[in-house]
Amino acid sequence: MKLFTQYKRITLWVLVVFFLLSSLVYYFLIRRLLFRELDLSMTKIEKRIEDYVQVHHAFPMADSLDDLHIVYAGASQAGSRSFRLISPTKGKNTDNIRELTFFMELDHRWYKVTVSRNLEGIRSTAYMVVVTALITLIIVVCASLLVNRLLFRKLWQPFYASIAAIGQFQLGKNNLPDFPATRIEEFNFMNDHFQKMAANVNKEYLILKEFTENASHEMQTPLAIIRSKLDLAIQDQNLSEIQSTTLQSAYASVNKLASLNRSLLLIARMSNNQYSDSMVINIKDKLYDKIIQFQELWKDKLNVSYELCDVEINANPDLIDILLNNLFSNASKHNIQQGKVMLRLTGSALEINNTGKRIPLDETRIFQRFYKGTSLQDDNNGLGLSIIKQICDLSGITPSYSFRGNIHGFLLQWGTA
Repeated sequence: MKLFTQYKRITLWVLVVFFLLSSLVYYFLIRRLLFRELDLSMTKIEKRIEDYVQVHHAFPMADSLDDLHIVYAGASQAGSRSFRLISPTKGKNTDNIRELTFFMELDHRWYKVTVSRNLEGIRSTAYMVVVTALITLIIVVCASLLVNRLLFRKLWQPFYASIAAIGQFQLGKNNLPDFPATRIEEFNFMNDHFQKMAANVNKEYLILKEFTENASHEMQTPLAIIRSKLDLAIQDQNLSEIQSTTLQSAYASVNKLASLNRSLLLIARMSNNQYSDSMVINIKDKLYDKIIQFQELWKDKLNVSYELCDVEINANPDLIDILLNNLFSNASKHNIQQGKVMLRLTGSALEINNTGKRIPLDETRIFQRFYKGTSLQDDNNGLGLSIIKQICDLSGITPSYSFRGNIHGFLLQWGTA
């Protein structure tokens, strides 16, 4: 959920609760003021009755005009003056009644005087208060949402512009994010820290990249020297069988170390997005090139069949070349004598199946680094399938593995170009 959506929800609930509470308070205040004014008018009627009795020594005619009712009744003794509210009674009255009761003496007798008035206006006032509150609430909520939408979109525009600038930042490209100027102090504070962070990260990346490349390059030279020296030593006719075996083992280990160094360097470059450039590639042409390159290796050893159609994808050509090279190498190295390699290219997938040992690979770990299945040779460094998975991730391709009988299969799927 976006921050603005969460803010709108909280604001909406606060407004609703506020207006409901304020409407209740407003209603009771209005009700109290109306009662006060009504009691004051009824007190004036009481005073007029008292004045009339003093002058005429008789009660004025009992009045019943509109909502005002005056009743005189004999009483055995005087009582206290009081106001009371009579609730509606079914069959008698449908409105609240405000009643004033007081006692007066006339001709040495006590009379109970009751002045009452219907409170129909109170109900109308309550209805008016509720309707007014609801209309005001709707207007305020709509205005608040509209203002917040327009205002917050403008206020948060520098924030989203900063996020977009960070998203376009690439390590090693020397293109530090260009953050927009804003008058909001918090956004300026955030942009300053982002700017410093990007500069520090880019600096550390360049240092690490330079170290990795230098280390890999420097290692290749002594490895090449060791390999050439071992090659010369193995060709010496005066070596015993034990010495020759030992040198061949050392030679194989050096080759494995060189391969491991190249694989780790390739993984580091892919992790650092050094293969971000892409173009439209014809997979069919790439496969034909690889088939030609591997023909000498497959000759008289493997039976190769293929079914290819024209397919184009958008990817980095160097990575696709490495991907196909690793897949072809695996299908060749981990095969059996006079085995099969079967290629099938469709509009949205590439299948590479090969015969091999009747032991499946672990599908949950197959693409992890340094994983070696039982069907793999000892000289494998365990990075080939990990490199395949990483190239697929960078190229928008989904790899999967299957095993049927003695057929190991790799399926690469993508969206049609």
